[in-house]
Amino acid sequence: MFLVIKRIFRMSALRQAVVLSLSFLVLLSAGGVLLNRYLTRELQTEIDDELRREFATISRSLRAQGQVPEGFGQTDLLSAIEMSRAFLHEDGTVSGSVKADVFKTNGLKTLQDADLFSEQTQREFFAAIEAELAGFESDDDTSTELFVGGEFDPVWRIFVGPALDGRLVVFAPTIGGLGTELSAVISIAVILLSIPTLAVGVIFGLRAQARLDRIGKGYERIADGDLSVRLAPTVVVDDLDRLTQRIDDATAKLQTSLRQMSEFSSNIAHDLRTPLTRLRVHLDQAEAEETLSDHELSSIEQVDSIISVFDSIQRIARLRTGERRAKFQPVNLGALVNHAAEIYEAVAEDEGRVLVCRLDNPATISGDQGLLTQLLANLIENAIKHTDQGATITIAVKDRILSVCDNGPGIPTKERPKVLEPLYRLETSRGTPGAGIGLAMVKAIADLHEAEIALSEGEHHIGLKVALQFGDIASEAK
Repeated sequence: MFLVIKRIFRMSALRQAVVLSLSFLVLLSAGGVLLNRYLTRELQTEIDDELRREFATISRSLRAQGQVPEGFGQTDLLSAIEMSRAFLHEDGTVSGSVKADVFKTNGLKTLQDADLFSEQTQREFFAAIEAELAGFESDDDTSTELFVGGEFDPVWRIFVGPALDGRLVVFAPTIGGLGTELSAVISIAVILLSIPTLAVGVIFGLRAQARLDRIGKGYERIADGDLSVRLAPTVVVDDLDRLTQRIDDATAKLQTSLRQMSEFSSNIAHDLRTPLTRLRVHLDQAEAEETLSDHELSSIEQVDSIISVFDSIQRIARLRTGERRAKFQPVNLGALVNHAAEIYEAVAEDEGRVLVCRLDNPATISGDQGLLTQLLANLIENAIKHTDQGATITIAVKDRILSVCDNGPGIPTKERPKVLEPLYRLETSRGTPGAGIGLAMVKAIADLHEAEIALSEGEHHIGLKVALQFGDIASEAK
């Protein structure tokens, strides 16, 4: 049981819901207290103003009559619950039911029953109340006692001052009874609201905690290596759902990275096996022959090939850090393409290909001149290597889009994302020189410039087209 309670208190969502519910009840209680005080003060002020007006009215009436009327202040005791009066004559006699000591004060004052009325008057007062209640049927024998000792046992508010040839007092009960009733109503309301409020808080807290527990269990599965787990619901409704979406995106990227790493490792093992095997053969043959020069040259060639692969991988890794972005300068895409075309036009012609250049309002972007030249060179060399003689290679620039298109055999749709990864080669290209680094280097340079790269079919659905759309970071130079 203790462990269950301990676990409940460790549920942050449930704790927060309960705390918010309790905070609401505390604020409701505080608001009720403040409201009670405000209403009490306002009603008391209204009673005081009414006493002053009543005192002024009676004073004017006495001055107009020139004497105190007979029976002044001798009203029905029950009517005193609303407002009544009394008068102290010069000879010390009192017209009314109050004590003579009441007239010694001036202005407003608050008095208890015992200070305002004589004992005889109080007995008569309660007797009148009991007689009034005698006509009501009640199953509760204590109703009269409560009635007399509660609502009809008020604190009195009086106003005293000179009038005619004596002193006049007007008095009425304060709103103490009303304040007590209002406090009771507020207390009852808080008690009645506390149960459903806490129940609703607990329900919503448990629901939120269930969502957090589901996310936690998903994290545990991800930590155990299950990267196929997805936490976001189908319909996103709040920030917690958006958080799970971000977690899913991060998990998907991690899954892709691990897959690429696995394929990358496999490609390294596959592509380096051949030069390493050849190197071992040359070393074995060289051990049995007297002349080693040919084998040494071949061995050096195989080692250089291996070193070249690792150098390319290191260059791609350095590009992915984004360090060279700080050295970006304005680069005109039209001038870049013209320069590449001048260099490779003769090379393409020697290989039996035709190189065509098309410019349409080329933009000036912010980038690395050397890396963009290498990107374009890799695309052109790749097109020359994988097309037949007589093929046409087109370099084009339109606004901020740079593309290289050929009419060779192309790349199957499902293989296009993979050829942008390091050391990945199509089976049809395994016999050609190279290590599958060219397009991976293009992808790394494009990512550095935050350019979107897309592989598609060339013109008339023949060959391959590689297009790069330069975006915000490669903004037009001013």
